[in-house]
Parts: sequence; structure tokens; C-alpha cells
Amino acid sequence: MTIDIDALTLKSGKLLHSTKRDGDDIEVRELDGVRWFHFNSPAIQSAMLVDTPEKLVLPYARTMLAGFMFQPKPKSLLSLGLGGGAFERFFREKLPELKLQSVELNPLVIEISREYFNLDSDHYSIWQGGAEEYLDQTDQNYDMIFCDIFGHDGAPPCLSDKSFYSNMAERLTTSGVAVINLLVKNGSEMLTMLQAAYPVFKTLALLDVPEDRNIILFLSKQHATPISPSAVKILAEDLDTNMPLLQKLMRFIPDPTANDT
Repeated sequence: MTIDIDALTLKSGKLLHSTKRDGDDIEVRELDGVRWFHFNSPAIQSAMLVDTPEKLVLPYARTMLAGFMFQPKPKSLLSLGLGGGAFERFFREKLPELKLQSVELNPLVIEISREYFNLDSDHYSIWQGGAEEYLDQTDQNYDMIFCDIFGHDGAPPCLSDKSFYSNMAERLTTSGVAVINLLVKNGSEMLTMLQAAYPVFKTLALLDVPEDRNIILFLSKQHATPISPSAVKILAEDLDTNMPLLQKLMRFIPDPTANDT
């Protein structure tokens, strides 16, 4: 099924739900078997195929799966930013043994995801609170961290703060990898984020999302080890994602802090 993401707007499809509460504005809409929601923005926050809810609809979400090229067999994953529960549905289907912890700041988003986006909390834990707060208070370690968080005006300040990356690194296992969805305003903002992350992680890589404006940042505590074409092929089949294309597009970046001294 080919999905025209640009057709999913605040004015298209059938309005299933609208909520205005405490300064937040959420709309849930559906068109041609695709359900999505907007949260304080014309941008799509999450989308789901009604007949096959386990599939990842948005290009950025499929691109974040490239993190498995660094850590192909995680036993645990921390998902910062629930959205519509797209990763929760996907991993329940594809990796049912994966221990998944989700974190979401806004209780309204959790309510909407449970009512309209097949979020079954019996199969994973959802912690209500901020990403920074969770990293500060937990003592759990994870093989992988997915970070998909945004403020009202774009990237939250924590993504430019070295302490956030330090806390994230502490919560990763030795071979763990963090994957962060970014929507930056300009090159200066991007560089600020990279300079905050690089003193903490040994390997940084970037992927421009095909068909989208998002940029995915991959962080590893170890020097990255290239994986074989055969391993990429297996990942592509297991996760139903074009891994060879993502591997070709991925760019490892040099240390942006090297000329600071």
C-alpha cells in the first residue's frame, strides 16, 4: 500500500477526535485506512494503518530502525516519546521478546494512543514524565534507546545539553546505541547538538530521512563496526525495512569539537 504522507493534513480525512486541554490541542483523523494525529502543530505526530497497525507508516520511524545495524540483537529498548505508540506496536509484532520501556511526558498523548492507536499497555510499561526526568531517576540499563521528543517550537533544549547525552550514555549497555529523531531549524542548531553529544560518544552517524525533513542521529559508546552485506540483508527481512539503502545513505561524522582547543 502506497501512502501519500502529504495528503494527511489538518483538513483532510474524517475527524475522529478533537481535544483542547491545558494549552494542548490534539486532533485524530482518518483517511483511506490511515489514522494519524496532530499535536499542537500541522505536523503529523504519528500514523497507523488501521488494518495492519504493526507496520511503521512514517519514513522517519522506518529510518530509525537503522540503529539495529549497530546493535542487531537488543534485549531491551527505552523509547523516549510515545507519540501514537508506533514503535510499541511494531516491536510487539516483530520482536515480542524485547523488553520495552516507554516514556511520555503528556498524559493526554497516552490517553489518545490507548483509545485510537491500539496501545496495549499490558505488553509494555509506560512511564508518564519527561525524558530528562526518567534518565535522572532510573537505574535500568538498555541495549538501545530511541529518542523522539519535541517541544512546542521544535527540538527541546535537552538535545543541546551535554548532560542529557551523558545521562543517556550511562543508561546504555557497553554495546548500546542511541537513536534520535531530529528536526533542526538550521546548521548551527545541528552543530550545537553534535558538539554536545560527541564528548560522550565515540561514534556519531547521521541519516537524512528519505522523503522527509527529519535527520536521524545515531550514537554509539564504541567505535562503530561495519556489518556485512549478509547481515544487512537479514535485518532488512526481519524488520521489513530497506536497510541496504539506509546503510548507503548513512554518514559517519568527524569530531566537531576537535578544533575547539
